[in-house]
Amino acid sequence: MLMKYTPSNYAQILYETGDVKKFLKLLENHWVLPWLPKILEHFQEIVRKEQKVISVKVMSAHPLAEALKKEIETLIRREEGRSTEIDYVIDTDILGGFRIVSDDMVIAGSLADRLTSLFV
Repeated sequence: MLMKYTPSNYAQILYETGDVKKFLKLLENHWVLPWLPKILEHFQEIVRKEQKVISVKVMSAHPLAEALKKEIETLIRREEGRSTEIDYVIDTDILGGFRIVSDDMVIAGSLADRLTSLFV
């Protein structure tokens, strides 16, 4: 009988065993090899949690200037007090400004956020 696993379960198995060749064979035997991208996302979450690294996403309508990126990175690292991985994402729905999202916080500083708060 084949047990039902989620991509997160498979990521945990990979983390615990560390044997990639056997792991890929396991995925093939369970007919879930197409899940590999999702499993790797979960694997990265497990590793970040183990290493106490926080993942932060900075979303803006347009690319941010390097000086502003450095200022944001300094503020985030000072606030979090631990290692961070910062990913910059272009999101045209933001309209202007930026939004910062991490595991523990959301800083809603976009024009879209401000407009929404006016009507709520």
